[in-house]
Amino acid sequence: MKSVAVIGCTGSIGSQTLDVLSRHQDVFDVRLITCFRNISKAKENALIFPNVRIATHDNSQESLFNQDMMVGDQAIIDFIITNHIQIVVIASSSIETTSLVHSILPYVDKVAISSKEVIIVTGSLGLVSSEWKEKVLPVDSEHAAIHQLLRYAERETIQQVVLTASGGPFYSQQPVPDLTHITPSLALKHPTWQMGKKVTIDSATLVNKGIELLEAHYLFDLPPEMLQVVIHPQSIIHAMLQFKDGSTLSQMAYPDMRLPIAYALFYPERTDLPYITPIDTQAFPMCSFVHKQASDIPVVALALECLRESGLSPIWYVLTDEIAVEAFLNQKIRFVQIADFLRYSIEKLPTLYSVRSLSIDQKGISIFIHDVRQNIQRLLIQFKKQVA
Repeated sequence: MKSVAVIGCTGSIGSQTLDVLSRHQDVFDVRLITCFRNISKAKENALIFPNVRIATHDNSQESLFNQDMMVGDQAIIDFIITNHIQIVVIASSSIETTSLVHSILPYVDKVAISSKEVIIVTGSLGLVSSEWKEKVLPVDSEHAAIHQLLRYAERETIQQVVLTASGGPFYSQQPVPDLTHITPSLALKHPTWQMGKKVTIDSATLVNKGIELLEAHYLFDLPPEMLQVVIHPQSIIHAMLQFKDGSTLSQMAYPDMRLPIAYALFYPERTDLPYITPIDTQAFPMCSFVHKQASDIPVVALALECLRESGLSPIWYVLTDEIAVEAFLNQKIRFVQIADFLRYSIEKLPTLYSVRSLSIDQKGISIFIHDVRQNIQRLLIQFKKQVA
């Protein structure tokens, strides 16, 4: 039995992680699940697992909980370390889990991370250690696909690593519709995946693919010139390796996040997953690609620019997008202004931070992130005045 903790059990990835774990209770012993404020959902989830404890990351809620409820990140970290938890799944998309990840990393066997932001912050701040490279596995369809494909290829034979994008509700269409008057309700209608609001809007803008390029760079040490994105509306092909000899290797599966979750949990082994539907040959005629270079779309091109510039630009990208999406959902900016504000913020933030003067360890990450968010909020006010 392998002991497991699930950080962020109430969201989409957390719920699907628990679904996978519940089907393999002969292999995995779920000892801890955490949430932020959705205690009732966490308690409901806990009924499935006989040995599980519940924790909240929200320190302000301490007065509401009894002795059986752990409160705060430090209590969670202490539990994972003292109970020798072997596998930790970071199912929360919160960038605040970065410090938690680095605190537990030396003490666990494996960390499966769905938060692209944690990976990007870690890479941008130069905190990728040998332990990180050995123990961290991605929990998303594209990067799990790349991880699998790279096991079967010599790095020097690869010409390009291609990530696929569904295109969301807009870029999967030809021609792309007029985006000037897109409302939050329209942008939240994803044609393929069922996801949270933030990542669904990111899929609609294609910022999610920009973020995934940043993630691929830091996870696999891939230079920006080796990274490409193509729009593939069916989301059956998740990534491809194009080799120097002209051949291409791809990873394919129907859209189901339980597959990359199970891949990370069981790695390096593979096991029977009877709840995953294998690809039917009838699916192949359905596969198509939109004949537009996704890297030409401004938000994707901007992500590649951030990689070429290195420094802290990738952090500016993910934190600005976080605030831009919130502003759009609250109807404070328009859909097309998300991309405009991304570039505006990334150009302005370097005047406030000098890479050379920054010395951030894992304990200082949360303070740094909080400070950057505040500055981006100020930039948003300036941006809105300019475009008014």
